[in-house]
Amino acid sequence: MADFEPFVLDAFISDSQGSIRPIRIVVEIPVLMPDGSFKCDVHSSMLSKHPHPVYSGLPYDAWAKAFELLRNTLSDDRHELVDGVGNRLSLPSPPRDRSWVPSPDTQVKRGIEPIFRVEGWTKKDGSKTRIELAIWPPFEEERGVFCAPMKCGMRRGGAVMCSYGASPEQAVYLAYGYLRIEIEFREIFDIDGKPLVIPTIPEPPLIEAPNLQG
Repeated sequence: MADFEPFVLDAFISDSQGSIRPIRIVVEIPVLMPDGSFKCDVHSSMLSKHPHPVYSGLPYDAWAKAFELLRNTLSDDRHELVDGVGNRLSLPSPPRDRSWVPSPDTQVKRGIEPIFRVEGWTKKDGSKTRIELAIWPPFEEERGVFCAPMKCGMRRGGAVMCSYGASPEQAVYLAYGYLRIEIEFREIFDIDGKPLVIPTIPEPPLIEAPNLQG
């Protein structure tokens, strides 16, 4: 694409033990895919895949997401990039643009019925507060990242939020887990004063999640 040039960095990577080795990092320009998304291939020996593709709905966001992946990997592994004399190097930090990502309450706005919903009550300072717990069918927020919209009691003021997973089943499974944590933390009861019970569903096969920072 005309506004981009491949990013190439030849440097050294330093770990927490003080060892240093050479490394080359290449970020390819965003490419339009048949499904309308944009892909950036990232080449680096510190990534689990080579090349490691990142996807977005906008070319500039795919570009920014590629550098976000590299920075997160360096941070998680406690590594630093340095030049030939040991000076620390920083990767570019273009801002993300997630304006193309559907909002968590997309399913609610479409009028789609939740797959699970229950009302409960919690007591605070002697007064009862009504709480709603709900999970809606998941949707693919971006390639390989699924959002199961949920209302998790009083978390985030009762707003709809996402339970993320690398598959629809994983997103829903984790959503049920969040609800169970919420009722234990808030001590939420049904109308008869009995503790709410959240269903336990089978755990889906583990799928390696892509970069979920996005």
